[in-house]
Amino acid sequence: MTPSPAARPPRRIRVLAAAAAVCAVALLASSCSTRPSDTGFTGPTVFSPRSPSPVAASSSPEYQTDVPTASPELYKQALDVYNIYFAQDAAVQQDAGADPLPPELTAVLTGDALTKETKLYQQTKKAGLYWDRTPWFESVKVTQLMTYVPVGTVIALQACEVTSHARLMSADGTPLTDGEPYMTVMRYYMRYNAQHNLVIYDLNGGGERIQTCPF
Repeated sequence: MTPSPAARPPRRIRVLAAAAAVCAVALLASSCSTRPSDTGFTGPTVFSPRSPSPVAASSSPEYQTDVPTASPELYKQALDVYNIYFAQDAAVQQDAGADPLPPELTAVLTGDALTKETKLYQQTKKAGLYWDRTPWFESVKVTQLMTYVPVGTVIALQACEVTSHARLMSADGTPLTDGEPYMTVMRYYMRYNAQHNLVIYDLNGGGERIQTCPF
């Protein structure tokens, strides 16, 4: 299935770009840890820390290593949540942070995902970071994540996402990114909230910039 296109200008300072920048200015010293259609990408590989993705040992009873394929209905529901998140998060990224997060974004987040996003964007805003021009953010491929998914997850998605067309700047005008296009992999873990709405309860990835989408 093909996700509906997310807004192109905007997308997250890239939680990775933001985290890289915020880490670079020492604001996250204690917390820096970072369409179904095959699309090749040959952008440069450059440094981009974010929350590093935890890799579970295959023997861990807390993770599933062979996840069943979701029903078409559940996959579409998860894709809708992802697209809402992607678009709403884009606006926050374009503004280089927010305090508080807009309700349209918090509506699709809960748990650790909400905590991470809130802290990241509060600190990014406080740092006074900005873009030197309008950034472009693209989701070039999304699929269901089939391995190393925490038990209790209703569905998890993985996405190859590209940031381009702008440099992230520090408050004093120092470039924190080089403006060259880069691709990263992000993972989104979803479950139902008390209202039985599917929401993202955790997310990770972005710690490695890649040349080609690996799935």
